[in-house]
Amino acid sequence: MDLLPFPASGLLHQGLYNEFLLRRPFTTIQTSRGCPYECVFCVPAYGREIVYRSADNVYREIEEAVSKYKIKTIRFMDDTLTLNKNRLLELCGLLLKKNLKFDWSCLSRVDSLDKEMLVIMKKAGCRRIYLGIETFSQRLLDYYRKGYDAALIRPRVEMIKRSKIEVVGFFIVSGEQTEDEFKNDVSLARQTGLDYIVVEKLTPYPGTAVFDNKKDSCGETEAIRREKEFYRAFYLRPGYAFSKIWRLLSNINDAYLGRGSLKNYLNKTQDNSPRPELI
Repeated sequence: MDLLPFPASGLLHQGLYNEFLLRRPFTTIQTSRGCPYECVFCVPAYGREIVYRSADNVYREIEEAVSKYKIKTIRFMDDTLTLNKNRLLELCGLLLKKNLKFDWSCLSRVDSLDKEMLVIMKKAGCRRIYLGIETFSQRLLDYYRKGYDAALIRPRVEMIKRSKIEVVGFFIVSGEQTEDEFKNDVSLARQTGLDYIVVEKLTPYPGTAVFDNKKDSCGETEAIRREKEFYRAFYLRPGYAFSKIWRLLSNINDAYLGRGSLKNYLNKTQDNSPRPELI
């Protein structure tokens, strides 16, 4: 991958893009391809083999983005940026040595983070981590083939929060859940200290194990109801907006857009219409 040229970022108007409640200008960078895990719902776009760019090559693209294009926030698009600890520490070490100043976010798994990684990630500018939690139910985690113990979720989220990094939790709702499992997910998502959530219906895409097993909508009507209920219970609870008041006031345009998007989504009657994503 080091042989590939950097994206022609000069062709884009970088100021048009941003990550919700983080600074502009914004861009994305991918430092690896592939994912070794076998989650039943995931489309393996680059296959199971991991192919990495070198830390130096990634650093040079970051340096170009920050120095030449004045980028303030970068989102690393790797399926799991934290999969290779030594490589991540090497990259963060380069960023700290060169003293590049920018904010960044990444995707991770509950079982691929530790305190040492979080300390240096924070120092190197990490502001937000997206965690593929999916559910707090061990039965469903096993069904989804996530490969870790549900008991890890809460302490890992708390560890990230202690590192002063925001946490976004991805969750799945579907007809595979019992009502008790769904209610437990909602309750624990509220209690665990997550900053934001993204809730998705279990979708059987061709090429996934869930498609091969089910080949149907996996209880779509019920999943849509639960998706909306999850969002209402998390974002409309008393005190949530107040807890984010300074983040919202410092990014008033994003706050206004987010409020309108959530309101329109929760009030719409066409449940199969697209839902805009802000996080």
